[in-house]
Amino acid sequence: MGLSQSVLEEPPDDQPFRVFACNWETVQIWRDVWPRWRVVVTAFDAVRQALDLNQVTAALTLRGIRRKAWAGIFEGLKVMEDTTLTELSGENGEE
Repeated sequence: MGLSQSVLEEPPDDQPFRVFACNWETVQIWRDVWPRWRVVVTAFDAVRQALDLNQVTAALTLRGIRRKAWAGIFEGLKVMEDTTLTELSGENGEE
């Protein structure tokens, strides 16, 4: 693809990373809502299902983000949510 290997590697967890300006609001909302998951509790486990959309709406409103930007932010949050759920399922030995 023409990308150097260093670009493809994940940054260390303790290192800062760059965020493109066009993604900044999405990252800010993610930081606000990432611990706010809808969880299904079974007899043996608690499973994250999805971000709580009421919490997402509250964060968008409290940060004063214009409504016309919400759709783009929501799309970015869905990518982050799907990636997180995939990573978490891998940690638990599920797939």
